[in-house]
Amino acid sequence: MRIEEDIYLENYEIRRKRFIYDRRIHYSYAFVVGNENYTVIVGKLMDEQTFTRIGYRMPAGISFPVNGLAEVCFDVFDGLECLGDFRHISFAGLGSAVVFKSVFLALMAHHESFFIGGFVFQAASGEIVDRNRPTPLEEIYDALLGLKNELRYNRRTGLSKKAPQPLIPECFRAYKVVTTGRACYVVLR
Repeated sequence: MRIEEDIYLENYEIRRKRFIYDRRIHYSYAFVVGNENYTVIVGKLMDEQTFTRIGYRMPAGISFPVNGLAEVCFDVFDGLECLGDFRHISFAGLGSAVVFKSVFLALMAHHESFFIGGFVFQAASGEIVDRNRPTPLEEIYDALLGLKNELRYNRRTGLSKKAPQPLIPECFRAYKVVTTGRACYVVLR
């Protein structure tokens, strides 16, 4: 895989690399949290046929954006050879909040640079994914995208926690489409 562009985005303090994979343009946004290197991969989806072939579905009554979508995935970065081998990451303490905020900043940098119609990603669900996770991944994404804002409670003390605050700005709208074993999230501008 050949890197076609490698620039540092000073406003976001993140590195962006452009490359071609599966005949589509992709961008990698690299950042560090704690002692781990992470990457957010954003792939260009310009037509609904490719979007559907990959396994995504648009929400009922919503059209595929004219300016396309960006397919998103992120993971711990351990070399370009392993980019297709995405695993589920477990975090200690507040690490997950910092990682999600960095992922969000990468997506905002991408949107600002390329004026896409929105983002799409999938969250695996079920026993294997959620093992050793106090909150299921799907529930975390629902809260971060503003799809769920119910009160949560501390398991140890029983006291209520603050209602989750969505990460996405008000100019974006999130949708969730559930397919077999996966939740598909479409975030549109």
